[in-house]
Formats: sequence, structure tokens, C-alpha cells
Amino acid sequence: MRKFRLLVCIVLCWAGFVQAQFISQRPLPPQGERGRVGEQQPLPNIKIGNRVLQLAPGAVIYDQQNRSIVHASLPPGADVYYTRDSAGNVTRVYILTDQERTRLDSERRR
Repeated sequence: MRKFRLLVCIVLCWAGFVQAQFISQRPLPPQGERGRVGEQQPLPNIKIGNRVLQLAPGAVIYDQQNRSIVHASLPPGADVYYTRDSAGNVTRVYILTDQERTRLDSERRR
């Protein structure tokens, strides 16, 4: 019985580790664009690169841990990946991790 409990404990710990590894690899939408955030703009504007774009109603900004953050928390100079709707408004903004930057750079070279 003790060996069975130990085995169950090991399996559960391993499953948690695998799940944590999976979560750290967030999928980025294929139709996105890459840019760098400029200086803070009044809502609903956001500066990415040299362009001032508008956030769409319901737009979501994700930090590097995939948590949603408010517009005012978006750090100037952050490397981001973003999507736009058919009107050109920004719908999603992802602050990139080092791993995501490396992955996007390697995909761009292909």
C-alpha cells in the first residue's frame, strides 16, 4: 500500500510538471504582427513602432506570464506580438518572452 501511494504521488507530481511546461508555451496567433511599444498613449490609442493604433473594444493585453493587464501597465519599449481586426484595430497584444522572441526570429529566417 505504501508503494502504491508513493507511485501515485510521483505520477501526480510529474503530471503537474508536464502541465506547467505546457502552459509556458503559449500559442501565438499565426496572423499576428511584431513590434515594439512606444511611449504611453491615452486610451484607446497604443503606439507600436512609429504608428499610433487604436485598441478595439474588448482588446486584451497579455504579460509574459499570460495574465491580462491594463493598458497603463504596458511597459514602453516592450517587444510585442499583436493582432488586428478587419478595421485595423488592435485586438490582442502579447508581451513576448525571450523564448517567444527566439522562436519568432527563427521562423522569420525560414
